[in-house]
Amino acid sequence: MKLRLLFILLLFAGNASADPLLRLRRPLPQKKIAFSTSGMGIVSFFTTDPRHSAPAIPRTGFGLNGRVEFIFSEQFRIFTGFDLLSQSCSFNTYYFAQGHSFFYDNNYNYLHSLRTFELHWPVLFRVGLTRDENDANNSVYFLAGWAMKYQMGARSTVLQITSGQEVWSGKAQMDFENWFLTPRIGNVLVGGLGFNKRFNHSEESVFFEAVYRYGLSRSIYYGNGTSNELLIRNASLSLAVGFRI
Repeated sequence: MKLRLLFILLLFAGNASADPLLRLRRPLPQKKIAFSTSGMGIVSFFTTDPRHSAPAIPRTGFGLNGRVEFIFSEQFRIFTGFDLLSQSCSFNTYYFAQGHSFFYDNNYNYLHSLRTFELHWPVLFRVGLTRDENDANNSVYFLAGWAMKYQMGARSTVLQITSGQEVWSGKAQMDFENWFLTPRIGNVLVGGLGFNKRFNHSEESVFFEAVYRYGLSRSIYYGNGTSNELLIRNASLSLAVGFRI
């Protein structure tokens, strides 16, 4: 009888000690909010109106962001925050100086080098693609959502192609064709993939993201006042490296 009682007590103790170990191997998510920041390089895709311009050539872009991450489950989060982006391209088109008449002769004799400065406010859904993500140091996830894009400013330099002489350089005027709230605000669809690397199961991690942004409205490039009126569609692919806490 004593041996049977001792066996039952040992069995109970063994089960009790196993539960905490199981919880350590598969912990439930405890954090509800996380923060992250990253820097990025950007490849931009500008599509100009072929009736008024030669095809655009992309140039180097860059950006940075800061996010708040709301954690709902092991594999589902919502991101929001800000993205500061600078995109650039060049294209051959017209340049009509102040006081001159408009004559569209299909001779694109001016090279415009354009750089934009943008503020994005994204709302993104993050879905984990790794099983038992809380117990993994490495995880992969998918991002999708929407961003409001505010055109903070743009600068342009115009060269006369034949002579190579600079015609004008300065602040360029740009608005959205189909705007949201004001002519300086547009809408962007966002999608991407990310890879997260935790440090020995800690809360801190580094991440790598490839994010594609597609502008729903074309921009109207007015150049120097009314020197141009060119429609430009924009999309971009950013490659980011960041830190999450």
